[in-house]
Amino acid sequence: MINLPSPAQIAWMKEHVDDTRVPGMIAVTSICGVASIIFVSLRFIARRMARVKPQLNDWLLLVALIHIAGEVLYCVSLAFVKFGILSLYIVIFPGKKIRWTAIAVGTFVALWTLAASLVTIFQCVPIESIWDPAMHDGNCVNFGVLALVHNICNIVTDLAIFVMPIPPVLKLKLPRERKIYVLLSFLLGASACVVSVVRTAYTLDIGSTVDNSWDMVPGANISIAEIMAGILAACIPTYGPLVHYISGKRRATRDKLQYKSASRLTSQESHELALRRGDAYKSAHSEVSTKW
Repeated sequence: MINLPSPAQIAWMKEHVDDTRVPGMIAVTSICGVASIIFVSLRFIARRMARVKPQLNDWLLLVALIHIAGEVLYCVSLAFVKFGILSLYIVIFPGKKIRWTAIAVGTFVALWTLAASLVTIFQCVPIESIWDPAMHDGNCVNFGVLALVHNICNIVTDLAIFVMPIPPVLKLKLPRERKIYVLLSFLLGASACVVSVVRTAYTLDIGSTVDNSWDMVPGANISIAEIMAGILAACIPTYGPLVHYISGKRRATRDKLQYKSASRLTSQESHELALRRGDAYKSAHSEVSTKW
C-alpha cells in the first residue's frame, strides 16, 4: 500500500504535473530488450557454426528474455540467467566439486526466486491496495525492505557465480594468452554484479514512496539493464566460433591484400625488367649496325 502524500508533496506534484519519465523508460526497455535478443541470437549462431546442438544452458537463456514482460517476471528472468550460467559451468567443468557447487547455488536461487515472486505478487492483501490508497484496511509488507533483501541475495549469488570458474580455469593446460581470454570471458559476469550494487542505492527509499509510478522508474530501468548485462555475461563464453570466424575473415582479407600488393609489385618489376632488356637490345642492335 502506498503512503499518502503530505501537502508539500502534493504541491510539488502539481508543479511538476507535466514531467514525465516515459521516454527514458521506452529507451531503456527498447535498447536493453533488443540487445538481449541479439546476444542470445549470436549465442545460437555460434552453436550452429560450431555444429553443436543447442543445450540446456542455451534454452535457459532464451527463457530469460521474458524479463521485458514486467515486475514479477523480473525475478524469474534473473533466475534463468543464473541457471543458464550454472548449467554452462556443469558442461564445461565436469568435476564433482563445481558440479555440486553449481547445484547448491542453483537450488538456493530457485527457492529464493519462488519466495520473492510470491511476496511481490502478494505484497499487499488485498492485492488492490498496492495501487489504491483509499483501501486503508490493506496489510502490506515494506517493499523497500523486500527489494533490499532481494538485492543482497542477488549480489551474493552473483559473487558466488563470479568466483566459481576461477580455480578450474587456472588449472587448465592452455597457453597463457588463451587462459587469460577464457578467464576474462567468465569474469565479465562481474558486470551484472556491479549493476546490482548500483541498483541497491535506488531501493532504500522505495518503502516510503508516495508515488510508485515516479520513484520506482530509475530502479526499474537499472533492473532491465541488470538482466541485459547478465545475459551478455552468460553468452560471451560461447562466442568462440564467432570470434574465430571474424578473425579468420580478417586474416584472409589481409592476406589477400598482401598478395595483391605483392603481385602488383612483381608485375611492375617484370615490366621494368622488360624495359631494361628492350633498351639493352636496342643498344646492342645499334652498335652492331654501326659496325656494319
